[in-house]
Formats: sequence, C-alpha cells, structure tokens
Amino acid sequence: MGVTEQVESRHACSLLCTQADYLGFLDSPAVVTASGSVTFDVLFNPTTTGSKTATITIDNNDSNEGSYEITLTGTGIAPDTTPPAEVTGLTATAGNAQVTLSWTDPTDVDFDHVEITLSPATSTYTVSAGTETKTITGLTNGTSTSVTFTIRNIGTSSLTVSSVTLTGTNASEFSLNTSSIPAVVTASGSVTFDVTFNPSTTGSKSATMTINNNDSDEGSYEITLNGFGQDITPPDPLHITAITENQNSITITWEASSEG
Repeated sequence: MGVTEQVESRHACSLLCTQADYLGFLDSPAVVTASGSVTFDVLFNPTTTGSKTATITIDNNDSNEGSYEITLTGTGIAPDTTPPAEVTGLTATAGNAQVTLSWTDPTDVDFDHVEITLSPATSTYTVSAGTETKTITGLTNGTSTSVTFTIRNIGTSSLTVSSVTLTGTNASEFSLNTSSIPAVVTASGSVTFDVTFNPSTTGSKSATMTINNNDSDEGSYEITLNGFGQDITPPDPLHITAITENQNSITITWEASSEG
C-alpha cells in the first residue's frame, strides 16, 4: 500500500473468515517498510461440496483502508475415487530382435502411465500417458517372449473372467498361459495371464484374443495381436573345393553359400 502497515494478529485472517473452508496464515504481525512487502497464504479446504464464499479482512494502520477486505470464492467438489479405465486397441508387432506394442490411452484426466512387464518378469517399462507405444529391444531372435496381460476390476462388484480364447488365421502362432483363469476378480483386484508369440513360419501373423467375462458393457473384450515371423536359420557352411599346400603357405578354395 506504500505505507507502513501492521497486521494485528498472527491468525487475523483465519479469525475473520466467514467460512471454515478457508484458512489464512501470517507468520507474525508485521511492520512493512516503505516499498516493502509481506506475504501470507490462504488455503481452500472445503469440508462439503458446493459453492463457498468468505471475506478476508486485513487489519492495518493505513489511514484510508485500515480494514481491507477481499472476497474469496471457491467450489468444493467430491474427490475422484474411480480408477482410470484400461487401455484399448493393444497390438504387438515383432521385429528384428524387438517387439513394438501400441495401444490407445483412456480419456480419464487422472490416467498417468502404462506399465509393461515381460514374462518371466525380468524387465518392467513405464510409459507416460499420451505416448501410446513402446518398442522393446534386446530380444533374441528365435526365442519366444511372453507378454503379461493384467485384467483389473475397477468396479464395485466382483468380475467373473470365464475364459480367454484365440481365433483368426494365425491363432496357432500365438499361445496362452491362462492357468489363473477362470477367475473371480474382486472389486479393485486383478488377475494376469501370458501371451507368447512363437511363429512356425515367416511373415506377418495376426490373431484375435477374446477375454470372456460377465461385464455388462464388455462381456467379450477383444484385443488384436500382430507379429512378424523371421527366418533365423543359419546359412549353410562354406563348401571347400580345394586345399593346396605350398612351402610356406596353405591355399584354401571354397564356394560361398547361396544364402550369403
């Protein structure tokens, strides 16, 4: 205010608020020198929902505004206790010693990240919301790697998962480990199962995985699986055609494999 001011009480603000949903704090009564300042905090902590108003009064010795009032407004809302929805449209595409997972995030504002665990559980990856893809490298061609799927029950009633099935042209190229299913998943609980891609031939492979359950909206939840089988057969060995021994050397002649 450009003049020396003094707030008369440590809790002057909170004592003068007209609603208990607001609290004001000042470390101590203060003398503010010319061109100086002092700060205090106001916390809005509603105990019920709905519109809240209060008046803060700053008591000071200013000759014009000895009691300076500020109107506070806020809206109390119920806390969000519902977990975010699951990702949708999950696909897995195999590459050279790697696999790329893609999906669509839910639209919930409190959705934060996706966790991906390889099975056996040797590595866990965290993918921030909005990324919607993860390429896992360092895999070994010719070995099968399982991906663990987690079914979480975000409702308030038990969820019965009756079965998980594979259909489609290349369903035999994928395998399931569903020893934990059928299962009854309690509210806020979860159950996991593994999917393994182990192609018998080269080329693009796809299948549809269906999670059968008693959810009223998604009783048959489908996920598309994609993979690519690569030829990992080692090339034929060199064909040696001649060995010539000289006085100080040996000359070996061979034919290269047709596979390069």
